[in-house]
Amino acid sequence: SGEKIVDLFGWQVAVKATIVNNEAYSSHADQRDLVDWVKGFSSSKPKTVFIVHGEESAQQALSELIQNELNIPTVIPNWLDEIELKPVEIKKPFSIISEAGPKPFKQSKSSAAEEAYLKVRSKLNKLYESRSDSAQFEKLIEELGEVERILSP
Repeated sequence: SGEKIVDLFGWQVAVKATIVNNEAYSSHADQRDLVDWVKGFSSSKPKTVFIVHGEESAQQALSELIQNELNIPTVIPNWLDEIELKPVEIKKPFSIISEAGPKPFKQSKSSAAEEAYLKVRSKLNKLYESRSDSAQFEKLIEELGEVERILSP
């Protein structure tokens, strides 16, 4: 959506890519291939399928498809869950031993400095965009000069 800074798992990250939205692809495009792959285990059908990749909505859709079409239970673990697998003779072949959830985020000094820099840069970009017509250039030069003076050692 044109953001200059995005939050990824608690980190502020500068977007340095050109973003192109392509409506031709579906988040469900690979579901059929994955279901067919699971069907391929004809000699020993999986006891459980763990879905650990993809966006939440796509994971949920694939989970429902596998359960409904193949009658195989599925699990979508939470971030940082630990799962202990047990021999197949045991009725419940796995158990979640730790539901860690997100760990508290402690920001380093360097990432705090980078975040501050990115916020200033974002504000400067907005300032530049708002003053980019020729009638506003004089004001823009004056404002940017003031920012430069403030930042000078």
